[in-house]
Amino acid sequence: CEVVFAAIAEPLHGQIRYFMEVFCIQMTRRFPQVLGMLKSQLELPDLSIQQISSLMIISGSIVVGRYQQEFLEGSDKKDLHEILVAVIPWLGSTQGFSRAIAQILVHKMIPLVIDINDDKSSHDNHWYLIRLFQFLDSNKEDLFLLTMLTLFVK
Repeated sequence: CEVVFAAIAEPLHGQIRYFMEVFCIQMTRRFPQVLGMLKSQLELPDLSIQQISSLMIISGSIVVGRYQQEFLEGSDKKDLHEILVAVIPWLGSTQGFSRAIAQILVHKMIPLVIDINDDKSSHDNHWYLIRLFQFLDSNKEDLFLLTMLTLFVK
Protein backbone atom coordinates (compact mmCIF):
# COMPACT_ATOMS: atom_id res chain seq x y z
CA CYS A 1 0.00 0.00 0.00
CA GLU A 2 2.78 2.43 0.82
CA VAL A 3 4.30 1.86 -2.62
CA VAL A 4 0.94 2.36 -4.35
CA PHE A 5 0.15 5.54 -2.43
CA ALA A 6 3.64 6.85 -3.22
CA ALA A 7 3.06 6.05 -6.90
CA ILE A 8 -0.30 7.84 -6.87
CA ALA A 9 1.59 10.95 -5.78
CA GLU A 10 3.52 10.91 -9.07
CA PRO A 11 2.24 12.63 -12.22
CA LEU A 12 0.95 9.71 -14.25
CA HIS A 13 -0.80 9.15 -17.55
CA GLY A 14 -4.59 8.94 -17.10
CA GLN A 15 -4.90 5.27 -18.07
CA ILE A 16 -2.15 4.22 -15.65
CA ARG A 17 -3.76 6.28 -12.89
CA TYR A 18 -7.12 4.64 -13.66
CA PHE A 19 -5.67 1.14 -13.21
CA MET A 20 -3.95 2.18 -9.98
CA GLU A 21 -7.26 3.52 -8.66
CA VAL A 22 -9.03 0.27 -9.55
CA PHE A 23 -6.22 -1.68 -7.87
CA CYS A 24 -6.56 0.42 -4.69
CA ILE A 25 -10.34 -0.01 -4.67
CA GLN A 26 -10.01 -3.78 -4.94
CA MET A 27 -7.25 -3.90 -2.31
CA THR A 28 -9.39 -1.87 0.09
CA ARG A 29 -12.29 -4.25 -0.47
CA ARG A 30 -10.12 -7.28 0.16
CA PHE A 31 -8.12 -5.82 3.05
CA PRO A 32 -10.24 -3.33 5.03
CA GLN A 33 -7.17 -2.17 7.00
CA VAL A 34 -6.13 -0.30 3.83
CA LEU A 35 -8.91 2.15 4.71
CA GLY A 36 -6.80 3.49 7.58
CA MET A 37 -3.95 4.25 5.20
CA LEU A 38 -6.38 5.81 2.75
CA LYS A 39 -7.80 8.08 5.47
CA SER A 40 -4.31 9.18 6.52
CA GLN A 41 -3.43 9.96 2.89
CA LEU A 42 -6.58 12.07 2.48
CA GLU A 43 -5.58 14.16 5.49
CA LEU A 44 -2.23 15.23 4.05
CA PRO A 45 -2.26 18.98 3.42
CA ASP A 46 0.17 19.04 0.50
CA LEU A 47 -1.50 16.71 -1.99
CA SER A 48 -1.29 17.35 -5.71
CA ILE A 49 -4.53 17.77 -7.65
CA GLN A 50 -4.05 14.40 -9.36
CA GLN A 51 -3.32 12.73 -6.05
CA ILE A 52 -6.36 14.10 -4.21
CA SER A 53 -8.60 13.30 -7.18
CA SER A 54 -7.42 9.69 -7.17
CA LEU A 55 -7.80 9.35 -3.40
CA MET A 56 -11.32 10.76 -3.52
CA ILE A 57 -12.27 8.49 -6.43
CA ILE A 58 -11.03 5.49 -4.45
CA SER A 59 -12.83 6.67 -1.30
CA GLY A 60 -16.01 7.45 -3.22
CA SER A 61 -16.13 4.05 -4.86
CA ILE A 62 -15.79 2.36 -1.49
CA VAL A 63 -17.95 4.65 0.65
CA VAL A 64 -20.79 5.85 -1.60
CA GLY A 65 -20.34 3.99 -4.87
CA ARG A 66 -20.63 0.45 -6.09
CA TYR A 67 -19.13 -1.09 -2.93
CA GLN A 68 -21.07 0.99 -0.41
CA GLN A 69 -23.03 -1.94 1.08
CA GLU A 70 -19.84 -3.93 1.62
CA PHE A 71 -18.17 -0.96 3.25
CA LEU A 72 -21.08 0.00 5.49
CA GLU A 73 -21.37 -3.55 6.85
CA GLY A 74 -17.75 -3.58 8.01
CA SER A 75 -17.26 -0.05 9.28
CA ASP A 76 -18.57 2.33 11.88
CA LYS A 77 -19.64 5.97 11.71
CA LYS A 78 -16.22 7.02 12.99
CA ASP A 79 -14.62 5.83 9.72
CA LEU A 80 -17.22 7.72 7.70
CA HIS A 81 -16.84 10.86 9.76
CA GLU A 82 -13.03 10.80 9.43
CA ILE A 83 -13.27 10.48 5.65
CA LEU A 84 -15.88 13.24 5.53
CA VAL A 85 -13.67 15.55 7.62
CA ALA A 86 -10.75 14.88 5.26
CA VAL A 87 -12.82 15.64 2.15
CA ILE A 88 -14.62 18.82 3.31
CA PRO A 89 -11.57 21.12 2.84
CA TRP A 90 -11.46 20.13 -0.83
CA LEU A 91 -14.87 21.75 -1.38
CA GLY A 92 -12.86 24.95 -1.82
CA SER A 93 -10.39 23.53 -4.32
CA THR A 94 -9.52 25.84 -7.19
CA GLN A 95 -9.41 22.84 -9.51
CA GLY A 96 -12.91 21.99 -10.74
CA PHE A 97 -12.61 18.21 -10.92
CA SER A 98 -11.36 17.86 -7.35
CA ARG A 99 -14.02 20.27 -6.14
CA ALA A 100 -16.75 18.35 -8.00
CA ILE A 101 -15.63 15.01 -6.54
CA ALA A 102 -15.53 16.56 -3.07
CA GLN A 103 -19.06 17.91 -3.57
CA ILE A 104 -20.51 14.55 -4.50
CA LEU A 105 -18.68 12.78 -1.67
CA VAL A 106 -19.78 15.30 0.95
CA HIS A 107 -23.36 15.31 -0.37
CA LYS A 108 -23.57 11.51 -0.29
CA MET A 109 -21.70 11.04 3.01
CA ILE A 110 -23.46 13.56 5.26
CA PRO A 111 -26.69 11.49 5.46
CA LEU A 112 -24.56 8.48 6.39
CA VAL A 113 -22.93 10.35 9.27
CA ILE A 114 -25.91 12.24 10.70
CA ASP A 115 -29.69 12.20 10.44
CA ILE A 116 -30.34 15.18 8.18
CA ASN A 117 -34.06 15.15 9.01
CA ASP A 118 -33.57 15.35 12.77
CA ASP A 119 -34.38 18.83 14.04
CA LYS A 120 -32.24 18.22 17.14
CA SER A 121 -29.15 17.79 14.95
CA SER A 122 -29.36 21.43 13.93
CA HIS A 123 -28.69 22.42 17.55
CA ASP A 124 -25.73 20.16 18.24
CA ASN A 125 -22.22 20.05 16.83
CA HIS A 126 -23.40 18.95 13.39
CA TRP A 127 -25.36 22.07 12.40
CA TYR A 128 -22.80 22.93 9.74
CA LEU A 129 -23.19 19.52 8.09
CA ILE A 130 -26.93 20.01 7.80
CA ARG A 131 -26.46 23.47 6.27
CA LEU A 132 -23.79 22.15 3.91
CA PHE A 133 -26.01 19.26 2.83
CA GLN A 134 -28.98 21.60 2.28
CA PHE A 135 -26.84 23.91 0.17
CA LEU A 136 -25.44 21.11 -2.00
CA ASP A 137 -28.88 19.52 -2.27
CA SER A 138 -30.69 22.69 -3.35
CA ASN A 139 -28.10 24.64 -5.39
CA LYS A 140 -29.18 24.17 -9.01
CA GLU A 141 -25.70 24.26 -10.51
CA ASP A 142 -24.30 21.89 -7.92
CA LEU A 143 -27.37 19.64 -8.13
CA PHE A 144 -26.90 19.18 -11.87
CA LEU A 145 -23.22 18.43 -11.37
CA LEU A 146 -23.96 16.04 -8.51
CA THR A 147 -26.58 14.23 -10.59
CA MET A 148 -24.17 13.83 -13.51
CA LEU A 149 -21.31 12.67 -11.30
CA THR A 150 -23.54 10.20 -9.46
CA LEU A 151 -24.08 8.40 -12.75
CA PHE A 152 -20.32 7.83 -12.98
CA VAL A 153 -19.78 6.82 -9.34
CA LYS A 154 -22.19 3.88 -9.48
